[in-house]
Amino acid sequence: MQIRNILVLIVLAAGLLAVVALQSDEAERDPDGLEDFAVFAGIDPDRIRVLTIDHAERNWQARLERDDRDLWLMTDPVAYPAEASSVKRLLDQVRNLRGEAVIGLDDAAKVGLDPPRARVSVTTRDEDGNEVVVAVDLGAIDLDGDGMYVRVNDRVLRARRTLDNALLGGVDDYRSKSLVNISPLERPIEVVRSGELDGRDLGFEALLDGIHWMAARPVRATLDPLTVHLFLQQLVGGRLKRFHSDDPAPLATYGLEDPVLRIEMATVRDSRAALRMGRPSDEGPWFCVREGYPFVWEVEDRTVRVLATPFEDLLDYRIVRAKRAQVQELVLESGGTPRRIYRVGGQWRMTGDLESDAADVEDFLLADEGAVSDLLAVLEGAELAAYLPPDVAFVPLDPPQRLSVATAGGDVFGGELGAFHAVQGSEGGHTFRRDGDDLVALVDQEIAELVTTELDELRSLALHKLVEREQNAVVLRR
Repeated sequence: MQIRNILVLIVLAAGLLAVVALQSDEAERDPDGLEDFAVFAGIDPDRIRVLTIDHAERNWQARLERDDRDLWLMTDPVAYPAEASSVKRLLDQVRNLRGEAVIGLDDAAKVGLDPPRARVSVTTRDEDGNEVVVAVDLGAIDLDGDGMYVRVNDRVLRARRTLDNALLGGVDDYRSKSLVNISPLERPIEVVRSGELDGRDLGFEALLDGIHWMAARPVRATLDPLTVHLFLQQLVGGRLKRFHSDDPAPLATYGLEDPVLRIEMATVRDSRAALRMGRPSDEGPWFCVREGYPFVWEVEDRTVRVLATPFEDLLDYRIVRAKRAQVQELVLESGGTPRRIYRVGGQWRMTGDLESDAADVEDFLLADEGAVSDLLAVLEGAELAAYLPPDVAFVPLDPPQRLSVATAGGDVFGGELGAFHAVQGSEGGHTFRRDGDDLVALVDQEIAELVTTELDELRSLALHKLVEREQNAVVLRR
């Protein structure tokens, strides 16, 4: 084929594409020149204070209001916290839904808008503080099932069906499924639990002390941060299985008058929530009610099991919660003699001076890095062998034997060794009481021996050691 014929075909194809595009453009453009625009034009979702849904086709209504804490509440048909994810999905539709104008429609009933299947209304305020209400009616679904007709400000549009899909679940979709409803900013700082399950007393009270959780009752003791995190994650983020009744029978019917489990939680902003969990029989489903609300829920068995974690399983068995690279100082005391092993730059030093700042101590010995690393490795993985019953009293040694570990981040872990305690059916061991705790535990012999480590066992045999990065020059002389 000659080059001239090829060029002619290219020109003809380009012209044909231009004509098709122009015809398509003219077909979709309405008389006002708006072929595609926001259905909720001029509405900022972040300023919306009220959302109302009236779904005539499915026979349900809901009114949702945003409070001063930026939390959404359902106020009709029941007063209840709103499901955040469902409200967000609806607000996303307000933000993103766009429509194309329908031209030449002479009867709204033909597209299911007279009367509409459903109506979504939003109430907001403009920058001058004036109330603005926009109502969008939902009409018939397109034959392809992908689009639908809507009406806003007496104007009929064709939009994607996404807004209709957001309303399919019904009113319960907009009721919070969370066991407790608190803002993510409201960090729990106190938990009080009571009850009995499988013959085990579940009572305890725990408080957030800085960044560490401490039990205040039945005995003062440090709690395991990972286990407490899982417990709080289930409490704050736990979900109910389903709503059982909005007009329940007496609580005793569900085993909630004298519940198996009661948990009360307080947050840093002084928000409080209390849950009761129980069941009418040993084999029946678990029910739950939040105090202050009349509604009864059904909850999963695994939710109850996590929230009923035995107190002894919440205790912290780790002696030091720090990696060896984070340790800045280790103090050992036995025989009336304290020994301080501390880090200065890249160097480990040792001294018996506990009063001066580590960097200012002049009378020190160099420690062998390998020996110190071995010592810290033992502490890094060390766990208490067992906790003793709360009625076991701590008997200190004379002179006292102690250990203390300080990290670069300011955390301090330590405790005191006590008298040997015999345990029936086992060899027993040295007792140990963590600083700040009242509960007595047993430690392995390895920890008891570590506390008695002498400085000579850690002393570096190097005649002199330089820290490379601290040197400015090297001079060699003959």
